[in-house]
Amino acid sequence: MERIIAWVRVAVVPAVLIAFYLWPDRTPGQTLAVSIKAPIDFAYAVLVLALRPWRSPRLRAWSLGTAIYDGLSLSVHVFITGGASSPFVPYLIAALAAATMRFGVRGVVMAGVALTAPLAVALALEPGSPSSRFLVLMNVGAMWFVGIGLAAVRREEDRQHEANLELAMEAAKAQADLEIARWRASTDGLTGLANHSAFHTALADATAAGRDVAVVYVDLDGFKRVNDLLGHQAGDEVLRQFARAMREAVPPGAMVARLGGDEFAALLFDGGAARVDDVAERVRGIAVAAASEPVVASVGAAEVCCCRSPAELVRRADERMYEEKRRRKATQQRAA
Repeated sequence: MERIIAWVRVAVVPAVLIAFYLWPDRTPGQTLAVSIKAPIDFAYAVLVLALRPWRSPRLRAWSLGTAIYDGLSLSVHVFITGGASSPFVPYLIAALAAATMRFGVRGVVMAGVALTAPLAVALALEPGSPSSRFLVLMNVGAMWFVGIGLAAVRREEDRQHEANLELAMEAAKAQADLEIARWRASTDGLTGLANHSAFHTALADATAAGRDVAVVYVDLDGFKRVNDLLGHQAGDEVLRQFARAMREAVPPGAMVARLGGDEFAALLFDGGAARVDDVAERVRGIAVAAASEPVVASVGAAEVCCCRSPAELVRRADERMYEEKRRRKATQQRAA
C-alpha cells in the first residue's frame, strides 16, 4: 500500500502544482506554501520508493509517521493559505482516505487524530467565519468516521480471508495425511513394494474385471541362514536388493509385492500374463550374495485360465513354488 500511495504522490504532485500555478485567484501566501510543500511531498515519495519500507518489519510505524507528517504539514498550510477556504482542505480528506487503506480501525483513529487535531487548532486561530470552520471540520470528521467504517469492513474481510486460508491449509494437510495413510496401508515399509493386503486386493479386482492374470510366487532359500549368521540388518539389505532386482525382472505394469518375511509375489496382467514362464525364469536367475552366504529364489507360477478363483490361483502358484524348493533340497542332499 505504501508503494501505491508513493506512486500516486509522484504522479499527482506535479499535476497539482501545474494546476495551481494556472489558477488565477491564488495569493502570494498560497503560492509560497504550495511551492514549499509540493517539492517536499515529491521528494518524500521518491524517498519511499527508494527505501521500500513495505519490506521492513517497521512498516506500521513508518505509515503512522507518514500520516502524522501529512496532518501537521497540511494543517500548517491550511492556516497559512486561508483557513476554511484553503485549497489544501481536500488534501486532508485524501490523507484520511490513505490512512483508511493503510491501517485497521485503531490505526485510522490514530491517523485521524494526527490529521484533524492540528487542523482544529489551525482553524481555531483563524479569524474567519465560525460556520465555515465548522463546515470544514464536519466534512473532515465525516470522512474520519467513514474511514473507520471502511477499515472495520476491511479488517473483517481480512479475518475471513485468513479463516478461509487456514481451512484450506487444514484440508490440504488432511488430504496429505490421508494419502500418506493410504500409502502406508498398502506398502511394505522395508522394500517399498506393495504389501500383502494390496496384492490380494489388486488380484481380486483384476479377476473380477475378467482380465488375464498370472501370479509368480517366490520364496528365498538361504535367507534364514543370513539372518542367523549375519544379523537382521544384513537380512533386511538382502530383502531390499531382491526387491529391486525383482522389479527389473517383471514387465511394465506388473505389481511386485512382499507378502511377508522372505516371501514375494508378482502379479502380471493381460499381455504380461502370457509371458509368465519367462518372468519366472528371470526371477529364478536372481541371486543375492550377503557376504559369503548366497540367497536364491524358489519360484512357482500359475495363470488364471488354470484356476477357478483368485484363492486357487494363489494356492496353485504357492504349491509349485514349494515343489521347486523340495526339488532343490533333494538335489543338494544328493550332491552332498
